[in-house]
Amino acid sequence: MPIDDEHTLHVRYMCHLPAPGETIENPEIVPSEIVPIWDADGKYVLDLVPHQDHMIWIAQGAITDRSTETLNSIDVGVIMSRKMLDEQIHIVQDGGDPINTFRDPAENQCIVLPQEDSFFPGDDRRGGPFADDRRGTPDVMAELSTAYAHRGETS
Repeated sequence: MPIDDEHTLHVRYMCHLPAPGETIENPEIVPSEIVPIWDADGKYVLDLVPHQDHMIWIAQGAITDRSTETLNSIDVGVIMSRKMLDEQIHIVQDGGDPINTFRDPAENQCIVLPQEDSFFPGDDRRGGPFADDRRGTPDVMAELSTAYAHRGETS
């Protein structure tokens, strides 16, 4: 999340399914850690993929002068992203809500993904905060099944 024009806060969320019979001490306390980006010598810590992501973000430097940039047809995604961001900034400046802002609780429903029930899609182990809340077929799978059924196919 943005902190200011040149800094962001990156939060990584991970879940742990307790092993059968494992008890969690102080479950009301959410464990957290601050992962160092640099080692004691001031070099990037690159032992994990998220650390490599940090290095890429940091290596870009502060705000870049894009006025001399030359984009071409292969950069269409960059162009579209910047155009959408600019449009959303103007909407907010004019007092509106940016895209994907849902203030009505009826429109702000949980999108069930396979990860929310287990570590991997197809893994039948259940646990964590959804242990007693079977939410049914993940929305993504349900939409695929509906699309295939509509065409007379099976997924």
